[in-house]
Amino acid sequence: MISIIVPVLNEVGIIGPALEALVQQRGDFEVIVVDGGSLDGTCDIVQLYPLQLVRQPPGVPAGLGNQINRGAARARGDILVFLHIDVELPPLGTALIEAALADPRFIGGGFVPAYRGAVPASERLPLAVVELAWQAGPRLWHIFAGDTAPFIRSAVFQRGGGYPPAGFASDWDFAAKLIRLGRLAESRIKSGSLGIAVLAAAYGGSAQFGGR
Repeated sequence: MISIIVPVLNEVGIIGPALEALVQQRGDFEVIVVDGGSLDGTCDIVQLYPLQLVRQPPGVPAGLGNQINRGAARARGDILVFLHIDVELPPLGTALIEAALADPRFIGGGFVPAYRGAVPASERLPLAVVELAWQAGPRLWHIFAGDTAPFIRSAVFQRGGGYPPAGFASDWDFAAKLIRLGRLAESRIKSGSLGIAVLAAAYGGSAQFGGR
């Protein structure tokens, strides 16, 4: 089973469409949304979907790393995926992850990201440059941080001490830990003319969802 862990905090504006897309994944998977203390109705929307909600316990330090570790503690899967709420897996995302880790030599991996959504004409070229730089990390050096939806075998995650609890740059700390823990797989599917876009992220302040 794959456990998709989604940390959230005050995401009422985008969480509905994000979860609607996520629950359309196929195969044996579960979704665990870990709230960091939202005050805007985020949790009310989460409860409309067939998934697990983990709330912020009183007195427990907030922060991305702590949220992810709480979600991992509830996970039943032997593969963990850490997904930002403004990032969308491709339609066959869970199948791609399973295929990548069918090879026992790999302990985890991630996706090559791409922007989605409407972009003003004046910003298309600068955004394309940013996108290429953004893709260089996972493609060239297997740096899977944040918006690359990093995944890892649960047993390796536990053995490695979990997600770094640091309040700042914990995503990058985890990316470095992944590299130290073992061999990583890059998941990709062909999309349009580029052939590298496998993960969709919101452009600007508004998430755009749908198949790519």
